[in-house]
Amino acid sequence: AGAAGAAGNSMASATQSFGNTMSSAAREAVRDTGSAMQRPAAPARWPWLVLLLLGLGGLWYFMSGRTRTSATVAPVAVEAPANSAGSPATSAAATGRYDEASGNYIYETGSPAELKLTDGTMLSVGANSTESRLYNFLNDASVSVNETDKTQGWISLDRLYFATGKATLTAESQAQLGNLASILKAFPNAAIKLGGYTDNTGKAEANLTLSADRANTAMQALTGMGIAANRVQAEGYGQEHPLAGNDTPEGRARNRRIDVRVTRK
Repeated sequence: AGAAGAAGNSMASATQSFGNTMSSAAREAVRDTGSAMQRPAAPARWPWLVLLLLGLGGLWYFMSGRTRTSATVAPVAVEAPANSAGSPATSAAATGRYDEASGNYIYETGSPAELKLTDGTMLSVGANSTESRLYNFLNDASVSVNETDKTQGWISLDRLYFATGKATLTAESQAQLGNLASILKAFPNAAIKLGGYTDNTGKAEANLTLSADRANTAMQALTGMGIAANRVQAEGYGQEHPLAGNDTPEGRARNRRIDVRVTRK
């Protein structure tokens, strides 16, 4: 019986020791778990760094592309296309105003400019005037006459007017014709063609005749100022190839015009 009691005591002691050990281990595990739950995990920063680098790289590529484009693209002068075959390539964005008293379209010719011709003649004109555009074209050796598309290169005479329904030049038209004659004398190899146009009022056949008569009148004025007849041609196109709509007085005034085109430099 004594031996059995001793064995029981030993077993109880071992059991208690094992229980204490397990309790201690459990407490440590719980404490470690609690500590782990209380301490936030260190954030994984590398994905954000990668995204930031990719964003900066994209921004650099975009900005460098814009810089390259700005550095290599040069402004190009655009010539307005002709409305149809045989029509002048006069800019549709021409600025000016309709004068109700005279029925004419008054062009804005730009700031005052002086053209010094080879014979010493000085012409006081506008920077955007017919004279300036014609002189600059003739004086620029790098620009040639377009022999392929003859609808291009036309310039409207911005101060040439006729009596209503007639081929009679008004008095103020003489100044511009005189300037054209002076420019042609300064470029003796140059030749031009004059084109006459009307609005769509009345019959088309009558308008065609009137436009031809007006173009011929302007041509005769130039030859009368000393320009050889073989240097000037004239043709009427009637109401064809308008620059503007004929549904307003301003549009009709713009369409009643004489245009000039250089045919030889």
